[in-house]
Amino acid sequence: MSSYKNTLQYLYELERFGIRMGLECIDVILKSLGNPHLKYPVIHIGGTNGKGSTSVMLASVLQEAGCKVGLYTSPHLLKFNERIRVNGEEITDRKIVEMTERIRNRSQESEVRSQKNSKLKTQNSKLASTTFFEFTTAMAFLHFAEEHVDIAVIEVGLGGRLDATNVCKPLVSVITNVSKEHEEILGKGIRNIALEQTGIIKENGILLTGASQPSVLKVFNETCRGRNAKIYRFKILRPATRDPRLFGFHGKKWRLDKLKTNLLRRHQYKNAGLALFALEMIGKKGFKITEDAVRTGLENVRLQGRLQIVSIEPTIVLDSAHNPAGAKVLRDSLLKEFCYKKLILVVGIMADKDIKGFLSNIAPIVDLVILTKPNTPRAAKEDVLTSAAKPFAKRIKLIKNVKNAYRFAKSIAKKQDLICVTGSFYTVGEVLSNLKV
Repeated sequence: MSSYKNTLQYLYELERFGIRMGLECIDVILKSLGNPHLKYPVIHIGGTNGKGSTSVMLASVLQEAGCKVGLYTSPHLLKFNERIRVNGEEITDRKIVEMTERIRNRSQESEVRSQKNSKLKTQNSKLASTTFFEFTTAMAFLHFAEEHVDIAVIEVGLGGRLDATNVCKPLVSVITNVSKEHEEILGKGIRNIALEQTGIIKENGILLTGASQPSVLKVFNETCRGRNAKIYRFKILRPATRDPRLFGFHGKKWRLDKLKTNLLRRHQYKNAGLALFALEMIGKKGFKITEDAVRTGLENVRLQGRLQIVSIEPTIVLDSAHNPAGAKVLRDSLLKEFCYKKLILVVGIMADKDIKGFLSNIAPIVDLVILTKPNTPRAAKEDVLTSAAKPFAKRIKLIKNVKNAYRFAKSIAKKQDLICVTGSFYTVGEVLSNLKV
């Protein structure tokens, strides 16, 4: 049997196949494994931002209600295992090794059979170039089936229509919101992105959304009519106090006040509301969710890399915002939730992101922008970052790796200053793994 280290090396090497939009390959893999994704009910979570937070909240409340819950999210911050969890427990190193070998073997067996059957040859040849996300999605579906989960919460990777997770048959589909991101893949403009995200809406299904743009809602309504699906627009949650962790939820069934989450971002009440709305809906499908489960489940939620405070004096905040909409939310949170004298931003972002849009939304409030490059081939190059930051930043400093950038920020910060590390999960993850630097 391979080692865990060698297995991860194999999985990460699959990233050379890039992003493939389509369901043919994942269909072949899952069929060879006995279609594990069809053996339990699913809540499918899409949208531009807030997918991860909404997914984790859902899973936490369901677990508190007594369900055995599978949770699949991406990307990870510190360790691959974070992506696949059952009742909060990460998949083990041993199980990752064993499942990787099994999926590889099934793929090879399918390829051998295809050599004897010309009809299968084209279909199964796709297995030879399985992408990283397709492979890990298959692993998650298989793990949940073998763990006999009662329900799984599945986060969309990219878009929706052609995302590898879109082979599931959800009880409820959730689209948190829609903003511009990955336009080179999903299409230019909000309308095209919304069209891609509607791919997770199923025939006779249920869509819950927190989107508010008229053009987006028009796309959603048209799609739901065409698929005989019901759409519910979430607009009934309200903050209860000035404390961003307290809020109330008035839904179709529940009227809950003084709910609490330990997540600091003020907008998290919207993600919590979508999660509770989805829980109301699956309550009609036989899942019994009590008020106590809701309250305790929400309070138990902990999310690394989402406005996470890791130090005081100076205050150091880690946030995985990585697109213009996320940068705007982060900016508002920093202005409203923190007091500081100077703000130092450490930012490393991926080359395929809207770097200029991201920096335009946050750099103007920053005293010093430290540009850096996380350890991944996807990271934007220094000259690209510098060019994008110049129109918006008061001061810029370029430091080539995250560890040194973070160390420099700490060395110049005074007790009353604020350091914010952001731009990508990769950047935040590197800081989390080196918190003593």
